[in-house]
Amino acid sequence: MGFFQSIFHKTPKNIEQKNTNTIIENTILPHQNTSSSTTASTLSSQDIARFQQFEDGTHIHHLTCPAQNRIINGLIGMAHKSLRLTSQWTSSYNEKRIASLEEIKKERAALDRCLQRTTDERSLSEKWGTCQETIGKGTSGVVRIAHKIIEGKEQLYAVKELRKRHGESSKDYIKRLTAEYSISSTVKHHHIIQTYDLLPFTETSPVFCQVMEYSGGGDLFDILAECPDGLEVAETNCFFKQLMQGVDYLHEIGIAHRDLKPENLLLTMSGCLKISDFGSAVCFKGTVIYKEEEQIDEEEEDSDKVHWAHGLVGSEPYIAPEEFIQDTYDARLVDVWSCAIVYLVLRKANHPWQIAKSGEDESYDKYLKFRQLLDEERENARKELRARKDMTEEEKQQERLKREAGVLKAKETIRRKAKEARFDTLEGIDIQAKKLIYRMLDPQPNKRITAAEVLSSEWCKQIQSCQN
Repeated sequence: MGFFQSIFHKTPKNIEQKNTNTIIENTILPHQNTSSSTTASTLSSQDIARFQQFEDGTHIHHLTCPAQNRIINGLIGMAHKSLRLTSQWTSSYNEKRIASLEEIKKERAALDRCLQRTTDERSLSEKWGTCQETIGKGTSGVVRIAHKIIEGKEQLYAVKELRKRHGESSKDYIKRLTAEYSISSTVKHHHIIQTYDLLPFTETSPVFCQVMEYSGGGDLFDILAECPDGLEVAETNCFFKQLMQGVDYLHEIGIAHRDLKPENLLLTMSGCLKISDFGSAVCFKGTVIYKEEEQIDEEEEDSDKVHWAHGLVGSEPYIAPEEFIQDTYDARLVDVWSCAIVYLVLRKANHPWQIAKSGEDESYDKYLKFRQLLDEERENARKELRARKDMTEEEKQQERLKREAGVLKAKETIRRKAKEARFDTLEGIDIQAKKLIYRMLDPQPNKRITAAEVLSSEWCKQIQSCQN
């Protein structure tokens, strides 16, 4: 029985496919995704709903390359044969100054020394196949799919162009490439994109490329492009749990990502989430990944010591508040904050705020006021608890009843005040998820929960993930 036939032996509980060309507020879509609604009896892969949930609580994802990319890449495929395409892509690397072959060889030798590997003279096309479709564009260049025939079967790889920044020296360029590759090629987890190689595009190209696993299902940003009201709760929860599993793994081995956002969360066609783009990642404990060429040996230091990160990195709506006000910070807690923002974006298809800086964003200021209301109520509860220590059991029982009535009244007061002032940024999120996200979005990083604590929470443990 085929895949598409077997899934219809379950009764769909909720089949819905949203379709829109809406652009998420203040964001430019890299691709636009269009698809149609479906019924359970449809066998065409283009007509099957993106997400299906069944009566037993299980679900499936059916993800494909965004429609706009299929059209563009189809035209590219008809217009170019592999040699012509390779030539045209190479010509797109023209820099303001043409690097000499000697400089290129020096850069490649420096990179190989930093990575402690022997130089491989084979080109990208020889090792990984011919680059064809363009699947993304970023500040560093384009991302394409490489096709290679291995034992009669076609294997696909994602090839990410890593161009030298304006004014960047060769030394800094190699340091940046080495740092990212050393991290991304080391991690091995089913929720992390595998990185296979770092090499020049051709013998004469001044631009290096990173060869990675090709996921095939787009990214979370593609899905948001077709969901103006956000994803379904079960779909969001599944992706969120996978994200936290990947982040927890990274933190366990001493790596923090620092740029978690929907665009960097890739998907397979079956809905397996994979974290990508380690350009902002840091190692916060253990051996330093990159060192100067004359200092390649490992540092002798306490492997459990946590090194705080520095520098403002990431995308503004996802950046934790401490990055704006502290010189150094715990990069693990920055990741936790970003994961919570990703969850809210998936649910609401909008950022809760544009920047987490007090006095600079009205929505964030309202969130802080909402937290203040809750903190005041907690402090009142602590005072009452301390006052009860000297009471008799009968007095404690009477006080407990009063306390329960007071809690209900306080909650109602908080809800009323928050609604009147529109303080509750998390409005519309179910209560258990809301409590957890609230703890992940604590403005005080020392009070913020860890990725491991998120996964061990009762709410997260109850999430049904299709990728377990």
